[in-house]
Amino acid sequence: MRWYTALPTAALATGAATVAYAGLYERTRWTLRRFDVPGLPPGSRPLSVLHLSDLHMTAGQQSKQQWVAELAGLAPDLVVDTGDNLAGFDAVPPTLRALDPLLDVPGAFVTSSNDYYAPRPKNPLKYFKRSHKRVHGAELPWRDLRDGLTARGWLDLTNATGSLTVDRRRIAFAGLDDPHLKRDRYGKIAGPADPAADVRIGVVHSPEPRVLERFAADGYDLLLCGHTHGGQLRVPGYGALVTNCGIDRDRVRWLHRWAPPTAANPNGTWLHISAGLGTSPYAPVRFACPPEATLLTLTARSA
Repeated sequence: MRWYTALPTAALATGAATVAYAGLYERTRWTLRRFDVPGLPPGSRPLSVLHLSDLHMTAGQQSKQQWVAELAGLAPDLVVDTGDNLAGFDAVPPTLRALDPLLDVPGAFVTSSNDYYAPRPKNPLKYFKRSHKRVHGAELPWRDLRDGLTARGWLDLTNATGSLTVDRRRIAFAGLDDPHLKRDRYGKIAGPADPAADVRIGVVHSPEPRVLERFAADGYDLLLCGHTHGGQLRVPGYGALVTNCGIDRDRVRWLHRWAPPTAANPNGTWLHISAGLGTSPYAPVRFACPPEATLLTLTARSA
């Protein structure tokens, strides 16, 4: 009889320890990932891209703000932010302060759902439904964030195209508003990616396959996304339980080949999905999926 009474106690203790680890430790275990991406013309020297996503910043998250600011020490050639930066009405000033050292670096961004709307409490079981009713919070001061970034020279790629010259290489960009909210308007950016550019990058918050396929068909070399939080809660040996979008679980985070080289797109298309740096204030846990930023090193393709 002692075994039967001890089992629930042990299970409760294990559950409590897991929640404490996920909420008190791993949620702030800031992590830098590094990947090499063969996306430049043969013979090119490397080009470094710092990919940030899903900061979900609140004013009191000073540890996160300091860590983000210190990423400038990596001396990236380019910074790309794929959205969901805000998680509170007072979050714009601390977010801009955290990004300030990086705003001296050429950069580009898109805005997305958690830039536009404040977080709300949600039943986490909703994420297991392919489609569920979305209820938005109050509007956040996202325009202040956008204006702060563009004032320092970063490109706003929200349903827009643009280009930057970085380390004497020309980068062609196209970006979309958030497909998760069905605000993407691919018709505004449609058409073959600039063949004269050294590299062509597509930027969108939510990695919905329907838009990734269009970027690949238009000849983009690299697609940068966020949104998934890498699953946020991962089961060792199994991976993410949900992706919160149309992407498959096997590609819910990190670098993957999205489209192989073809006659129409001889370079093929790489996809990088950031697991992001934050969580909703109403679900402040991460498990087997620490918060992260990524330094991508674009390298020369084989001749």
